[in-house]
Amino acid sequence: MNRSLTFAGAAAVTAVGIAAGGSPASADPATAVYVCGMGSLWSCPSVRPGEIAFGAHYAVVGLHWHSWKAATAYGRGHYFGFGSYEADVTLYTVRTHDGQRYFRHLKVTASGHRTRYLTYRAGRWFTG
Repeated sequence: MNRSLTFAGAAAVTAVGIAAGGSPASADPATAVYVCGMGSLWSCPSVRPGEIAFGAHYAVVGLHWHSWKAATAYGRGHYFGFGSYEADVTLYTVRTHDGQRYFRHLKVTASGHRTRYLTYRAGRWFTG
């Protein structure tokens, strides 16, 4: 069963914050990832962002990217959600929305913790 992680409202967006350190996808032809999990649908595409928010108090922050290619990206950051720990992040499966190439799938892995899979569809992040 999938569960939507997007919440409406400016207060919720303020609680998690907007991605830091990424460049707008419109300024770079590289594949982007949507980083504002609680903003409006299809908001905040970013390349090599410092943070990806999925919902209220659910994000990966302090991201450092080892590799960012057209079809996959690999990085490491601090995961907050169902626990709080350092984790590896993999972005994969490229789709296009309104001319913007973006990563649809995200995987969070860490030794001793359950692997988390998220899917970006219909303008929001889902677990599943």
